[in-house]
Amino acid sequence: MLWCGMFFTNLIFSLFLSTYAQINCEEFFQSVPEVKEVIEKINKKAKILYENRGSEKLFKFIDGGHDRHDIEIFLGVPHYVKLHFSKKNQIFRHYSPEHKEEILKTKKLIAGPRTFIDPEAHLKKIYNDLSGVFLTTPKSDPHQLWLGYTEETPYVDFFLPEGLAILELTPGNFLIPGARNTPPWIVNEYNKFINTGYSAYSKELDFEKIKNMGGVELALEIPISLIKKEN
Repeated sequence: MLWCGMFFTNLIFSLFLSTYAQINCEEFFQSVPEVKEVIEKINKKAKILYENRGSEKLFKFIDGGHDRHDIEIFLGVPHYVKLHFSKKNQIFRHYSPEHKEEILKTKKLIAGPRTFIDPEAHLKKIYNDLSGVFLTTPKSDPHQLWLGYTEETPYVDFFLPEGLAILELTPGNFLIPGARNTPPWIVNEYNKFINTGYSAYSKELDFEKIKNMGGVELALEIPISLIKKEN
């Protein structure tokens, strides 16, 4: 009888915490003024990418030799990408060995510099058009992300704004599409090009394309409602 009482006490307590987190989640997103604008921008971009699935074209091949992976760089979107929308009380996870404290402080996820990589045994397929914030779920195996993450890697669990578009790249590997975090040296070189018309790295054509597309975009930032269960 004592065990049974403890079981139901723990169950009720867990349900209370879950409900409390949901209420806090709704209140949090209501307090963030840019949420609606962020959702509209991301959903528009995700729809364009999804409608172009199957459009991938090989842009560049790099021979890795005997000791390294060969690399194929693609433009476009692979055919297997799926489109989802975040649901109310749906829990996501983001592994972040280096930036966890910043995430806890700002309650935001910021896109990193890399794009989607689909690895095979001796080949890395890099998709340059698939950048943004990468995430997974608590039930997904971190090893499937091919980033060296394990169950011990620091992470945060969180809710997303309801109705936010998410691309499923591979099982358990999701992407909120948006601008990546451009390395500072590229931003500096681009600014020099804008002022002088010259690039020390012979990137004039690349920088001209960036200029015609409106310049270097700021990295995507996503507000999140944290669940205080992170390791």
